[in-house]
Amino acid sequence: MLTEFTSDAVSAIDSTANYKLGYKVFTKDSTGTKIWTYVKNGSGGSLKVGQGTMIKDASATWEVAVSTTAASAARFVGVAQTYTLNGVSSLFLDNYFGFVLSSGYGRVLGIAAGVGANSSLTCVAAGEFNAGTIGTNDLVAFNSVALAAGTVAGSAYIKP
Repeated sequence: MLTEFTSDAVSAIDSTANYKLGYKVFTKDSTGTKIWTYVKNGSGGSLKVGQGTMIKDASATWEVAVSTTAASAARFVGVAQTYTLNGVSSLFLDNYFGFVLSSGYGRVLGIAAGVGANSSLTCVAAGEFNAGTIGTNDLVAFNSVALAAGTVAGSAYIKP
């Protein structure tokens, strides 16, 4: 059984690893159970709320990069959410350690044109998500409400 954490524990990032990479925990809130995976941001930049992550090229650990069209369901790790550094709001900084949301209801970045409601989502460029086609695309999330145009974070269910 996975260890249950509080929401503030999974939102903290740190420059040193506090857990084994790949460690999974769960939290519960009004939207249900969420599963989080502990990773190192090796993307070369800070992760924004809603950006998808995938296993970084040539990584043999849980080091992640921003998801692209190469983020098959097998390579997809999770989505960056809201973070704190020493109790202050922060992006998920490069070369820092923290949790990404791997399963459950959270925030995702839609493409600039927006995404219609009730879409199965696939990874596209820059950690963004777009509507995908069952049987054609690797689907990693589902949005029950439309994702606004302009690459703003909207709500979606991230699939394991």
